[in-house]
Amino acid sequence: MSSSSISTPPQYHAVGVALAIGSGALIGSSFVFKKRGLLAAQGDNLGEGVAYLKNMVWWTGMIMMILGELCNFGAYAFVAAIIVVCGSASHVPAAD
Repeated sequence: MSSSSISTPPQYHAVGVALAIGSGALIGSSFVFKKRGLLAAQGDNLGEGVAYLKNMVWWTGMIMMILGELCNFGAYAFVAAIIVVCGSASHVPAAD
């Protein structure tokens, strides 16, 4: 049975696209949060190499990145890979 003969409900496409776009937004925003956390931790404890681990802003960014990657992974179950890649590529301009 070829993959072209299998039809999926249109709701699956909407879920997959939403997950891909949400993934891009979460990952893109996470870069900003992690950068701010690193900058804040840099001024707190000079010489301590892991000061950022005590910063809640950095942890917020890290959790956002993990959630974004999980959304990205989930999107592959609902739509074709080409759609997921295009939808989650939105995090590149968001990080700048």
